[in-house]
Amino acid sequence: MITNYFYIVLDASTSMDSIVGPTVDAYNSIADGIRVSAKLKNQKSLVSLRTFSDVPHPAKLFNVPADKIEPLLYGKYRPNGNTQLFGAVKASIEDLDPFDSKRSNSSFTVIPITDGEDNRSYGLTQVCLQMMAAREENWTFAFQVPRGKRDWFARSFGVPFGNINEWEATAAGATQMAVETAEAIGKYMDERAQGARSSKGFFAHVAPDLSGINVKRVLDDLTGQYRLLTVGPHPSGMVWQIRDFVEHMGMDFVNGNCFYQLMKPEEVQHYKQVLIMEGRKVYGGPEARELIGLPRNQEAKVVPGNHDRYTIFIQSTSHNARKLPHGTKLLVKK
Repeated sequence: MITNYFYIVLDASTSMDSIVGPTVDAYNSIADGIRVSAKLKNQKSLVSLRTFSDVPHPAKLFNVPADKIEPLLYGKYRPNGNTQLFGAVKASIEDLDPFDSKRSNSSFTVIPITDGEDNRSYGLTQVCLQMMAAREENWTFAFQVPRGKRDWFARSFGVPFGNINEWEATAAGATQMAVETAEAIGKYMDERAQGARSSKGFFAHVAPDLSGINVKRVLDDLTGQYRLLTVGPHPSGMVWQIRDFVEHMGMDFVNGNCFYQLMKPEEVQHYKQVLIMEGRKVYGGPEARELIGLPRNQEAKVVPGNHDRYTIFIQSTSHNARKLPHGTKLLVKK
């Protein structure tokens, strides 16, 4: 059976302190994306998480089956200190090495996420790079680096250009980073099904493009039928379930009346409706599914892409299966 080991290596230096909530939500979205992709593609996937600052921190979870992962709570992520990026990558390689038999159909994907440059690894950097270079056959190292640093990072450390993605250390940037990472993981699992054991183009993905499309010409104007809500932090530090959040906002929950913002790759059943929002205008209809790459009467996977000025919402048909990350949007039928 195909087995995937995913190790998220997350920057917890002081500079990340301003986006604690969005970063936690981003990790949870990535982990959820792994869970969904693993189930859809029938691939055993184990997930690990380590944070780092001045030193690599002990793993917060290690080789946990994707369907058993509990969400990371906001209070469990507390940035402080400097950035020992490559020391943390080295420690993560050492954690996974005992599971690499070279004979099984296993792959190891380490995904470091940082908002700055390494300033604490010192001599560990070269040691780590040598370890990475020696593990090309079934290992992938896919880095999320600060905006504008991709070219420099590739030249400085010899990481394949396609295994480096840029992100912006803001709430919106963290959300987008999670989307792109989860999408890349899903694509990589497709490659694994075709026999691949590693990737040098991990972030070279393609997604739907709504730029240049005037949705009001093909969809029904449903403006006024829905109330737009922004998901705030849970008072207990948990992740909101859809019913609890709607009732917390003083509204009656009716199953099927809520549409959550599309933030990550996921499978959408044939009966679920799609809404597309432009500014304060809301549009819907059967054609909405087709605009984002979904057939009208067939279950299929959708990934967030270049939606230009539009925001995509997917119908929820369960009161508790859908988690709502902090900062995302929800449309509720009035």
